[in-house]
Amino acid sequence: MSAGGPVVVFVHGLFMTGLELAPLRWRVARAGFGTARFRYRSTARPLADHAASLARFCAERGPVHLVAHSMGGLVVLRMLRDHPGVAIGRAVLLGSPVRGSAVAARAAARPWMRRLLRFAAEGDLVGRELAWDVRGAVGVIAGTRAIGLGRLLGGLAGPSDGAVSVAETRLDGAADQLELHHSHAAMLLSRRLAREVVAFLRDGRFARA
Repeated sequence: MSAGGPVVVFVHGLFMTGLELAPLRWRVARAGFGTARFRYRSTARPLADHAASLARFCAERGPVHLVAHSMGGLVVLRMLRDHPGVAIGRAVLLGSPVRGSAVAARAAARPWMRRLLRFAAEGDLVGRELAWDVRGAVGVIAGTRAIGLGRLLGGLAGPSDGAVSVAETRLDGAADQLELHHSHAAMLLSRRLAREVVAFLRDGRFARA
């Protein structure tokens, strides 16, 4: 499928490097897709800058599909909004707080954690009234196993993956949305999740199997 087909660009989340996405990336590659890792320093620059860097990265490889975890989903959505000329096929967001993260907002309210978050403590990650352009097919997977440091900070209402609530992942206009019983980090190791990602990249909908 990689010969002449879209490359799948993987976009990591806050404080990560993309190496944690390796098991999922390997499974997607085994399904026949070419893959690439987009790396950015999540706290070092504003989200708009990360989106611009991702736009350049994708333009060099386009057309592309996208798979993004956590804050990486916000980078993808910001790119779609700010850089509409980038050739995108389908995108899958995994545990991404597209409506803003209450956990991140609580962390940003604590001075020592705000210093740790730096630019990530501003804008979309801690926003609550976000409007996104979801041109093309975007699928959303939310976790419902509430294991994670987010529970210590509080702010999670209803089902969550321990870092992001299911409600925070809801994306208006998404082509498909799915809940799986995984935590925020462990979802990246899941064979089931990998199958669902591959199904969406191929068909524009989740298999639910």
